[in-house]
Amino acid sequence: DGNSIAPAAADQETGYLMLNNSKAPFDNPQVREALALCTDRDLYLQLRAPGNLKANGPFAEGAPGFMEDPGFPEFDADAGNALFDEIGRPDVINYGTTNSPSNLLTAELFQKMWTDNCGLNVAIDQFDQSELITRAISGDFEVFAWRNHGQGNPGLELVWWHSRHAEGLALNFGRLIDPVIDELLFEAWSTTDREELDRIGQEINQQFSANVNNI
Repeated sequence: DGNSIAPAAADQETGYLMLNNSKAPFDNPQVREALALCTDRDLYLQLRAPGNLKANGPFAEGAPGFMEDPGFPEFDADAGNALFDEIGRPDVINYGTTNSPSNLLTAELFQKMWTDNCGLNVAIDQFDQSELITRAISGDFEVFAWRNHGQGNPGLELVWWHSRHAEGLALNFGRLIDPVIDELLFEAWSTTDREELDRIGQEINQQFSANVNNI
């Protein structure tokens, strides 16, 4: 994940690797956790996003729900390998990306990182920019880079995260189905109190970390 350093405003978007939680291999939360452990996000920031902050959750600094440490797995290749040894490695991970040179470099970085750190077989699936939204809406992807969630209010993320938007042509692109997050999103609709929204957002943030829904 990566956020812009300045300004620290509630309407910053967060960059992340969006995982399709509805299909193999990322319908298995242990696979999601193992891949996160194999991902050196500091190296990504150094090489592909200098000047950005590392995000540990979906909310940028300054937004309700932001936490420096919601419990997201830090890079630990040994632990990632141990978990993959236990659960088995996917035959292949398909990293989807548009065919711009910059995005290809990012894809190749994650491909090398996951191969070197945890012995994974990673294929790069390139397509036209015009296909990106279509693939997200239809669920025709396993993992690709994304950015979103600068609404400044956790309740306004409902269309992206609630389970009722996770089937068919879905705006819940990652196909998250989590009754805890569903309940918290509706709870956020019932208040305008900043401290209450911050509490609700932090609980959502911690749920994302516990389930490793994205990286």
